[in-house]
Amino acid sequence: MHSLVQPVVRLLLACFLGAPLLVVAQSNSAALPAPAAVVDPCKKDVLHFQEDLRTVRDTLGEAAAKKVQEDFLPQAQWNALLLNEGYCGIAKRLREKKLVR
Repeated sequence: MHSLVQPVVRLLLACFLGAPLLVVAQSNSAALPAPAAVVDPCKKDVLHFQEDLRTVRDTLGEAAAKKVQEDFLPQAQWNALLLNEGYCGIAKRLREKKLVR
């Protein structure tokens, strides 16, 4: 009987001593925002435009998608904006041309 009581006592002690540590760890982890929840609005607009281009590419073909992009925001200009101003520079230009949702 003694050999059965000792493991049970150890288990209970571990539960009682370990429970506060779990509560502290859980309360600390709740303070951090989820990475997927934090989205840059400029990057979001650029991603929407790229999704729209993908739809054009899927329905009308690669040539049509390339023409749409080159007519509204040529690749060289896209690259320069991305390099100098980041996603917000591209998003600003897309908004000026009313190409974002």
